[in-house]
Amino acid sequence: LIEVISGLNKPEGLTFADNELFICESGSKKVSKIDITEENPIAEEFISGIREVYGIRLRGNYLYVCSIDDGAVYKIDITNPLIFPVFIKDQYRGPTRLFINGDDMYVSEYFTGVISKTKLEPISSVENTSSASFDVYPNPAQEYLIVNSSKLPYSIKLYNLSGDLVNEVNDIFDSDYKLDIENLVSGCYVINIGDDFIKFIKK
Repeated sequence: LIEVISGLNKPEGLTFADNELFICESGSKKVSKIDITEENPIAEEFISGIREVYGIRLRGNYLYVCSIDDGAVYKIDITNPLIFPVFIKDQYRGPTRLFINGDDMYVSEYFTGVISKTKLEPISSVENTSSASFDVYPNPAQEYLIVNSSKLPYSIKLYNLSGDLVNEVNDIFDSDYKLDIENLVSGCYVINIGDDFIKFIKK
């Protein structure tokens, strides 16, 4: 046996994206990653705050992660520099491991002895991450943002850089929606529609 890295807190699921190894650390409620091409790799926190992470799989540019405590599977975009887990499903009873076969995701449920199957979106749509499906302007902005989206209806979520949700607007049918940001503290924020994220600066 050759030791690759030590000091992890209850490492569970593993998966690869090129030379990066993603590791579920269930004891620390986080997913870490290491570069296996480095002689002495150091674990870097990829995302935290997901309780009791166990199973993990890569599909396209997305990680699918089991949270046994939340009874949920989360989807995380590995190409996005500001990473927010997208909630997939919470009907599982102790999900611990998952496997993806084509467009089907199989999940083992620890508390029931059940294997569940869920249909995922086609891989072609998962891979299409080259550009956001919406735009915002002006950027930087002071009083308002215009959110331009061709997909109607849609919902907007607004996050600060700590990942906290600071505003949410649902069921928007206006392709050029005026979003009030006057009460936000100056700084950098992220606006989210669907699986896409765009940074903007509040002056």
